[in-house]
Amino acid sequence: MYIHNTTEQKVRGVGRPSRPLQCFAHGYSPKPFDLNYVLQHMVGLQSPELTEVLVSQLQGNFAYLSQNKYASNVVEKCLIESEPDIATKIVLELVKSPNAPSLLVDPYGNFVIQSALKVSRGIAKDCLRELILRNVNSMQSNLYGKKILEKVEKKRNIYN
Repeated sequence: MYIHNTTEQKVRGVGRPSRPLQCFAHGYSPKPFDLNYVLQHMVGLQSPELTEVLVSQLQGNFAYLSQNKYASNVVEKCLIESEPDIATKIVLELVKSPNAPSLLVDPYGNFVIQSALKVSRGIAKDCLRELILRNVNSMQSNLYGKKILEKVEKKRNIYN
């Protein structure tokens, strides 16, 4: 699959084959550590068009990526630095994933969920809260789940 070339994309260096992104999304990158930093840098450029292209290439893989040591950093960066509508799409994908409960107790996924809690609004935040409520029991007996519950409780105390 190739990213469509437009004049603007050619100038920015986008429009090259998206194979490295697809490999990264599916866990086949030969150097996930290096690609992790490249993708984080690209998101950090604050170009909504570029971020949208990256997110579209990673779409459908965010839950899987969230449980990877290196890729989880990319997911967090996408959540934090994306436009609100893109962040909402990512959060909803995470929440609707069959692996959503495991993200709550995962060594890397829990950080993604914590970032999602920071940026989510409206329906995405409601879905995230519902996911957490449905899984409180398993989270209470897990180190990483406890971290999320502590953040939720801390935030609740601030607003009460």
